[in-house]
Amino acid sequence: MAGVYGAFGRPRIAGVKPSGEAVQVQNGCGARPCPFASSVIVPKRKWSAAMKIFRSAAILLFLPNSLFAEEKLNTDMCLSMKSDAARLICYDRALGYKEPEEIFPTGDGWVLMPGIDEFTEKDVSRVFVEEKDRAGARDAAVISVGCREEGGYGILFYKSSFINTSSRVSVRYRFDENQPVSESWWGTTSSNGAMLPDNYKDFRAQLLESDALVIEVTDYQGGRHRHAFEGLQNNKNDLEFVMSGCISN
Repeated sequence: MAGVYGAFGRPRIAGVKPSGEAVQVQNGCGARPCPFASSVIVPKRKWSAAMKIFRSAAILLFLPNSLFAEEKLNTDMCLSMKSDAARLICYDRALGYKEPEEIFPTGDGWVLMPGIDEFTEKDVSRVFVEEKDRAGARDAAVISVGCREEGGYGILFYKSSFINTSSRVSVRYRFDENQPVSESWWGTTSSNGAMLPDNYKDFRAQLLESDALVIEVTDYQGGRHRHAFEGLQNNKNDLEFVMSGCISN
């Protein structure tokens, strides 16, 4: 059973396809807290190719490092290996190569995180944008827009060090050169953010049309957290997709 995102061309249902290709699913957002927790679909891997590499390099993979202490692995030894896969692994070990950690791409503009609810198979994808000059930082403020299982979408401000114990959060924001607006948003259940009420239309409309946003939220002690966001028109098609309720054309 499989589907598509329409024009987005992304896989919808996690699992193993008849072709033997597999889709790996992970929950949450990796190192970052997840404003809209759901299953996230990551790129497919061809297990048949992986198995070929495993078979070719099995001896190298299972040799203990203590063996290399007695006879140091060098590139001349790698040249004698006929298998391309085994030779590549040999070079990596000889030269001390370490695979870099996988980091989800961030920066100015919206980042799409596709997702499918495992129970209902509803599209619950989301997009997020991080504050200016803080992309990738653990405590970066985030504006996240996510599709809901029951339909529609929600807009959330999130920051891990922001704490609010009240059901309402004082919010002030300004898009581009427009006049500042003061509103009262819902507090989140995690107490680390603020959720835009569904009947507040101005923020939604300006989010689609503006390039920049400055937002200020007040925590439980009266402290003000002010953050700037830019590049709101970058990857706008992903934002529009989520604000449509994740409905493909």
